[in-house]
Amino acid sequence: MTYHVAGPDEAPTAVDLFAGIGGASFGMQTVGYYVHAGFDLDGVASWAYQKQIPDAMGIQHDCSEPAPEKIEHNVDLVFAGPPCQGFSSAQGEITTDDARNSLAFSVIDWVDKLAPKAVVIENVLGLQALHTPLHTELEAKLASAADGYRVSTITLDARDYGVPQRRERVFICATRTDLPRVSQWEPPQSHAAKPMKTLTGERLEGYADAESAIGDLPPALPPQQRFVRNSGPNAPVSVDDQKIAPHSLPEQMHVGEKDETVWMPPNHIRADHGVSTRKRMAKMEYGHSGTSVTERRLDPDQAAPTMTVSNGTPPVHYKGPTPPYPDGVPDTPSTRRLTVREVARLQTFPDHIAMVGGKTRQFRQVGNAVPPLLAAHVTAHLGNEVIIPVFESSTSSEQTQSAPASH
Repeated sequence: MTYHVAGPDEAPTAVDLFAGIGGASFGMQTVGYYVHAGFDLDGVASWAYQKQIPDAMGIQHDCSEPAPEKIEHNVDLVFAGPPCQGFSSAQGEITTDDARNSLAFSVIDWVDKLAPKAVVIENVLGLQALHTPLHTELEAKLASAADGYRVSTITLDARDYGVPQRRERVFICATRTDLPRVSQWEPPQSHAAKPMKTLTGERLEGYADAESAIGDLPPALPPQQRFVRNSGPNAPVSVDDQKIAPHSLPEQMHVGEKDETVWMPPNHIRADHGVSTRKRMAKMEYGHSGTSVTERRLDPDQAAPTMTVSNGTPPVHYKGPTPPYPDGVPDTPSTRRLTVREVARLQTFPDHIAMVGGKTRQFRQVGNAVPPLLAAHVTAHLGNEVIIPVFESSTSSEQTQSAPASH
């Protein structure tokens, strides 16, 4: 899943549309892409992107309006994650006239103007399964964009690529017709239900589980007021009348009964549940999945369920009481829903990337994001198939043409 390039000047280039907090951008950077910019209409997310995605510009911009003039270099890959709520079955009644659905077609306008070597459009399964005519039209328009593209839609489960989460998504992938054909559209798996070797001798690791992702975090901080107004190092910062919530930067903190000093990552603050709420959650078995996406509980030995926005109501942590309790369910503060940082871990965000704003906004940022590790696998595969071979070929040609003639 790595590139072989001489340095940053030779790295494949990318832009990220509907970038949000920058999950896809961070993933692309880890496998060698030089990401020029992430575009998003959300000014707070764009501010956070600018501060936290190295060397990439966070640009607040309506992605329905192509702006190639804001990009100073040629672009090898366009990655886009247009809003998925209009395509999701979790929204209840399926409609065909949701205004958000048209945003997927705006990606075609960007591709027409940028003519990248490769394109990736990520979305929920409903784009293909519940909106088949729309999906077919989107593929057709992408195929005819610029000078033409080969297009294929693939379905990937994030578990197969090391993400500790059951998360199926569709990826509409495209490569320019003047470039080599890809040998296969799906990136090679790195993980499976059990450790195994493939027919080609590659070793697959077992699925990453929830405990391996979040089990080493320090105890979450107690509930805090949304905004703390002081002049200390944790003072909130203004961003277009929004504020960065308390504890938005990693720091050394004194926690626990022993007052131990631990490294506390950002966004690791537990919710302020009432006693009745904690007791209700404590009755959920590991892996419980109710009729609502908010009624779910982690199993420490399994990959987590799909992390969603769900109005800032994440699944319940696996810690705390579990049934049966003949004398009644005890009430302990350890029974709680996940913190923003725990959801970020399950999405494979590193601890130094903070979600900003109020709690609901933070959960929206991390729940809407493309898991960086999954984005890394998808874009590295397309890069190795069609981008890097072209780069190596052109470099070899330039060296041949500039070589002195032999005598």
